[in-house]
Amino acid sequence: MRRIIIFLIISIFTVKSNLAQDIPPTPLACTVTIDTNLSKPRLFWTIDDTSQIQGYIVKRIIWNGDGVVDGTLNNIAQLPDPGLHEFLDTTTTYNTEAKPWLRQEVYVLTSYKIVNGNTIYSNFSQYLKTLFLKAQYDSCLQIVKLTWKPQNPHDTVKLWLLAPQKKLLTITNDTFFIFKPKTNNRFTFILTKSTNNQCHIDSINSNQVSVIISHTQRPKQLYISTIKANFPDSLQIFLKIQLPGINKPTVKLFKNDYPIATFTSDFDGQLTDTNPQTRQNTYKLISFSSCGNGFDTSNTAKNMVLTAKFLDNPTQKTVQLHWTGFNYWAGHTQYYIIYFSTDGQNFTELTTTTDTFYTHDLTGLIDKQNLPSQLFYYISATETQNPTGDNQIATSNIAKINPPPLVFAPNTVLPYSSNPQDRIFKVYANFLDNFNLKIYDRNGRLLFSTNSVETPWQATDSNGRLVPQGTYIYVITYKSQGKTHQIKGAVSVIY
Repeated sequence: MRRIIIFLIISIFTVKSNLAQDIPPTPLACTVTIDTNLSKPRLFWTIDDTSQIQGYIVKRIIWNGDGVVDGTLNNIAQLPDPGLHEFLDTTTTYNTEAKPWLRQEVYVLTSYKIVNGNTIYSNFSQYLKTLFLKAQYDSCLQIVKLTWKPQNPHDTVKLWLLAPQKKLLTITNDTFFIFKPKTNNRFTFILTKSTNNQCHIDSINSNQVSVIISHTQRPKQLYISTIKANFPDSLQIFLKIQLPGINKPTVKLFKNDYPIATFTSDFDGQLTDTNPQTRQNTYKLISFSSCGNGFDTSNTAKNMVLTAKFLDNPTQKTVQLHWTGFNYWAGHTQYYIIYFSTDGQNFTELTTTTDTFYTHDLTGLIDKQNLPSQLFYYISATETQNPTGDNQIATSNIAKINPPPLVFAPNTVLPYSSNPQDRIFKVYANFLDNFNLKIYDRNGRLLFSTNSVETPWQATDSNGRLVPQGTYIYVITYKSQGKTHQIKGAVSVIY
């Protein structure tokens, strides 16, 4: 029995030894690249002694295959030619195919030979992994993020832009790169890697990826040409918006950093905005991408604001005007024109200046009398040297002042004086809305009445006869700034 057991043990070791000697040599897997014409993996390998084998088995990790477990190595091809040293994977085994543009494909190789009707396989070769490149376009940030899976950790690769023109983007051992396209186009990328192996393959490449960039285009023109004020409480903002033919941005008009209007097409005209008389606002146009990112801004413009102040000096009555300049257009402000009105509608040109302040002396107008209780002013700015020749005019608000009433009545009438002004009783009045003068004798009898400052009392009674020398009572009634006032006094008639 003991001899039998020893014989069996010796026999088993002998068989194992013979089997070990029969195992064919393992293929040396060199590398795998992506065929640029067919977009399929091409494997390269070598082997020490082709006389010891009869062919090769190619295995690939299978995904979504019929009858196999996802993520497992399975045979995809048997190559009964020991002299083969490369393989293009166009197989459809298990109803699958290599998709190197979708994932990183993984392969191993074995060699085989047939001994006494039995197929003997070599050990697995080194794993071969494709360079897998993918691209993701962020339309909001307007960048292309390129990421890849290398064959080995920390591989140094070259990232190329193939189209619209060939260009080396980077040489790196990272696994990502940010590309910023400047125009809309179709961009194609590829990775290459230098190799040093026994198959004498110097370089391999990844799959190609393409991205069509179609981000929002910049506007051709964003311009606030001028701002004009309307009485009493609105502004007209004149805009020029020209958008591209495709991928148009959205344009918003901002007032003091708050949007008040939106445009999605060309616009050349005016927009009305409510505005209190003395408030200055800031206006600008901003274009936005489909993601809400602002990327172009027009010139910034502010409406002109005019303020007016009445100065009541003993010897001179003046109005001080001050306004904010308008220097927001493409050209330059040539000058300002000051306009004046006594009714708020019919304005006349007062003067021209390059300053932003002016003092209006009312002395001459007061001497002529009949100035109403409200005076009105506005300013216009005139543009020059606009690059397109489209010079504009900007206008301020209408500034209104309410001077205090000026009423003066003489205390003596001299009917036979050589000075014509002394022969009449004439009231000098300004800054009134209406006027009435009545003259009474000492008995309260009405002698004269008029609603015109220009009509004097000539010291006569209601029949046109000169009144006797003596003292007479006058009553002046007028309205100013919506309030009614009355002045009573005495005038002496002396012959």
